[in-house]
Amino acid sequence: PPHLPGTHPGNQNPPKTYHKALDRKTWAQAITFPASTVSQFPVDSAQSKLACLVAVAPKGNGPNRVTNVTETLRPLVSSNRAYWNGVLGPGTYTLTLEDPTDEPFPIVDVKCAAFTMAYYLNTSTNTLPVDVCDITQTLPTDLFSPNGGSSSYGGPQKADGSVRIYGDHFYMNSDAAHKHNYVQIRPSPSETLYARIWVSADTGNDIDLYLYRNGSNPGSLQNTSLGWDSDESAVWPLIPQGGPYVLDVNFFRVGSAATCNYFSFEIATKPASVLQQELLCPVPPPNE
Repeated sequence: PPHLPGTHPGNQNPPKTYHKALDRKTWAQAITFPASTVSQFPVDSAQSKLACLVAVAPKGNGPNRVTNVTETLRPLVSSNRAYWNGVLGPGTYTLTLEDPTDEPFPIVDVKCAAFTMAYYLNTSTNTLPVDVCDITQTLPTDLFSPNGGSSSYGGPQKADGSVRIYGDHFYMNSDAAHKHNYVQIRPSPSETLYARIWVSADTGNDIDLYLYRNGSNPGSLQNTSLGWDSDESAVWPLIPQGGPYVLDVNFFRVGSAATCNYFSFEIATKPASVLQQELLCPVPPPNE
């Protein structure tokens, strides 16, 4: 069977099916490739549910469009597939596939597992295609778990619930299926946690914020922020409860004047006791 190459020159279709040994050792293999101009880079990996975990992580830097790209994708539970489709600026990048598990495969006689890997570095144009948007920044699905996607933006939450998450180039998908973007927030186990949330979108867009006590129950809506312009902000208390709160970052209106629309997003959480200490006047008071 073909082996993953060490380098990829671009504008070529590599083989799609590869194999890896099933043993107790963790496994990782990297492919380095240069992007001489603005390039589109779609990646699709899949494998048997019982075989292995393949994480796709394009990493690198370049002076145009995208800098310091780091994206780690975990396969979807239902299909064990991972996707990535980004726009890269000129630079040198590394695509890493890895199986971080070290558990033995449960079927002794199976020594090798197949997986598919489709990728294509399109460097055929030196301008950004009009129908391709930079989607390298995506909102985390939760702020507390290792796989929730918050680590690239300042997460995950500490044991007391505190965290500060920030990103300035999140893509606004105009598809109705992406209107609701849910982010789970873990409350403090012992005291009220205050959450300060801020979004600022490109001109012509409108984002609303909804906070639910239970993401499975629409009747658990606790707070809303429903401004009419491209900025939205709120400060909300999260009292202790058994499960996470759910923040809905709702794309109320995605502008049509621009092909691609983006927004900045920040959320900071702190326990009430920490805020009270920070607001106390110093003793003795300052001289000035």
